[in-house]
Amino acid sequence: MGCAITAGALFDCDNLPQAGVNSRLLVGNLEDIETITRDTNLSKITAITMKSGKAMFAFEGSDMSVKPEYHLVPGTLAPQWQHKVPFIIFDVSTTQKQNLEQMKNSKLFAITQGVEDDGNGDNFFEVHGLGRGLKLSVLDRVQGDNETLGAFSAVLETFADGGNESQMPATFFDTDFDTSLAAVTALLTPAV
Repeated sequence: MGCAITAGALFDCDNLPQAGVNSRLLVGNLEDIETITRDTNLSKITAITMKSGKAMFAFEGSDMSVKPEYHLVPGTLAPQWQHKVPFIIFDVSTTQKQNLEQMKNSKLFAITQGVEDDGNGDNFFEVHGLGRGLKLSVLDRVQGDNETLGAFSAVLETFADGGNESQMPATFFDTDFDTSLAAVTALLTPAV
């Protein structure tokens, strides 16, 4: 693929993007992926297959508790992308503390679901960290904080030591929204 642009963008005042993300975040271990199937458009993933017995995990939130973002990071040789997913973890149990202790040493990837896309139905789900992975870079808990209700504030992001991604988060889309939602939800069940 060349480095020349291939399309422009129109401004449609009747169909402006809607900010916001579904409050369910899916997180998985990067090493648990068996295969990734991409469309001819490399920005689009049509399937992710997990290794036998492996699955992703859902972190359920509320309102705006998941706030994914990505940024272009200029480089001396080639620009890259920083993927970043701040989110709130309302489970403050000892089991979750143990999970977070393990999470801090893992290379992860995450799937987010937007509340709306550009009208094609093909941009609801984005997959972050598929190249180098994401790490747990921030984990705070302020028990008396009314904003977070005393929950954990966490951030998954690309590695600051040159471990950024070569592409924006890929879109996960297969056929239509319902098929894509079913495929993403199936990732929560351990593969056979």
